[in-house]
Amino acid sequence: MNLNFAKKVFGDRWRSTTVYCVAMSLYVLMLAALYPTVSKMSQLKTQAMPKNMLKFFGLQSFDLSTFTNYVVLQLLSFVWIVVMVAFVVAWSRAALAGEMDEGTMEFLLSQPIGRAPVLVTQSLMMLAGMMVLVVVTMLSVIVFGAIFFAHKMTYAGFAVFIPIGIAMFAAVAGYSMFFSAWLSDRKAIMASAGLTLAFYLLHFGGTYSKPISKIDIIGIFHYYNPVVVVTKAHFPVWDFLILLLFAAVFFVAAYLVFRRKDVT
Repeated sequence: MNLNFAKKVFGDRWRSTTVYCVAMSLYVLMLAALYPTVSKMSQLKTQAMPKNMLKFFGLQSFDLSTFTNYVVLQLLSFVWIVVMVAFVVAWSRAALAGEMDEGTMEFLLSQPIGRAPVLVTQSLMMLAGMMVLVVVTMLSVIVFGAIFFAHKMTYAGFAVFIPIGIAMFAAVAGYSMFFSAWLSDRKAIMASAGLTLAFYLLHFGGTYSKPISKIDIIGIFHYYNPVVVVTKAHFPVWDFLILLLFAAVFFVAAYLVFRRKDVT
């Protein structure tokens, strides 16, 4: 890791990271403020959603009288995924593909810094920004949930979820960085977003089809079950390790591709 380059990356990215953090905190604030009203809507029960859809979200029922189910459905199961993927894909694109398409990578490598430090520094800074966003989101859930008197709230579960959330999006960061090293600017974005969507749809299809559920093990969402982690404060060690392995494999692949990439 090159410290001088890390300072440059920080200077380029801290504003956008702050915007993401503030936006997520405000969204969580809105959810927490609405929760007391939503929890009183007795019609929002199990009958309101198909069983396979509940299975997809990892829920036993659609009972929004529990703050945990509410947060999983309204935040962790979709909205947060979209926000985090957008954050990771945008950063990874700018880190390599964007620099190469704009012609600045050639200038950067002409300085006393090699390709490995460039990739490692960009990757570590991206992971640091991602960690900050995950922690800010979970702290917002805990703080705003407590302020609005959300009953049946599992505080420990949201804390345990932090490393799982980080590992989940480290996996996304891994293949996003790989595509950024391999493809052009726009193609890298499309490939990263497309693969994430494919994994999401594969996991969704697995709730309806047993053959598809067997294939789902190759996708990252197979190892992402926020409701179990949050409600039981259970840390799924194997899921965590598999996601980290997934990330590590693609980061190594990104380095191997970038090392031989023609940046001129």
